[in-house]
Amino acid sequence: MEHIFARNQKVLDEKELEEWLGNDYSKSVFDEYQKECGKGKGDDWLAKKLGSRYPTTEDNSIGNLALLPKDANSSLNNKLFEGKREAVSEWARNSWTEYWAPPVTEAVFMKSLPGLKMTDPYWSEEDKKAYRNSMSKDIDSFIDKLKNPVKI
Repeated sequence: MEHIFARNQKVLDEKELEEWLGNDYSKSVFDEYQKECGKGKGDDWLAKKLGSRYPTTEDNSIGNLALLPKDANSSLNNKLFEGKREAVSEWARNSWTEYWAPPVTEAVFMKSLPGLKMTDPYWSEEDKKAYRNSMSKDIDSFIDKLKNPVKI
């Protein structure tokens, strides 16, 4: 199991922080972030600065977990969501020769399930809800087919 959005992310580099903060980014803001990271409080600083875009607690709910083989999971190593997306996309482009991910896991990181906001570089509460709804519909459909099998 892989956290789609890991609370304990790696320390962001300047480019990553700028992507997350957009117009709120400045060199002095980056310096402030680096200072907080030096104290081991980078996650707290990000949560305060980004609000709901960066959760204040670890989320181990089904809406924030995806299936990956152990070696693929280890290779993601607490990357930001966007980094995980890039890795999964690269695996797909390489015909899954390096690592394999289940189709729904690929859909999560590509944000191709119904209701996911493709343009957001993070995994939002709305995305979690849409993901849970998608899983629920798939499970309901599966159970319905078990109850009402197609006759051949």
